[in-house]
Amino acid sequence: MYNSKLMEMFEQVDNAGFLRGADATGVFTLDNAEQSRIQIKVENNVITDAKFKTFGCIASIVATSVATKLIVGKSLEEARDLSVDELAQHFENIKVDMTHAYALAKKSIADAVLDYQEKARKAMVKLLKENGDPIPDDLKKPLK
Repeated sequence: MYNSKLMEMFEQVDNAGFLRGADATGVFTLDNAEQSRIQIKVENNVITDAKFKTFGCIASIVATSVATKLIVGKSLEEARDLSVDELAQHFENIKVDMTHAYALAKKSIADAVLDYQEKARKAMVKLLKENGDPIPDDLKKPLK
């Protein structure tokens, strides 16, 4: 079963739920059907808030909660590049295999960042078209 430290962390999750006015949403599903949705708010390329909803085991819920707390205050690139080691540091005394939980959190964050970047790309293309400006090749292909 789960150890007491993981259960304590689970009972203290406070950033789960829906993020009103989110700028982007990332969703990832593991092969075992566990799924996480992470929503972010972004200002000047920095994540200012994040919430999550995870359907899975306690380890996945806690890992995703910790990950969303870690990315607040980071740039989009820093959040996307959040390492498994950085996440694992918060679980050093937990004797549970958290590998799948780290992957779920990391990939959901990466998808949220990609969603934000794709929305920004579309907005730029729309603006260029409205102004009659040429669209650079790097903006023509969707990111997602």
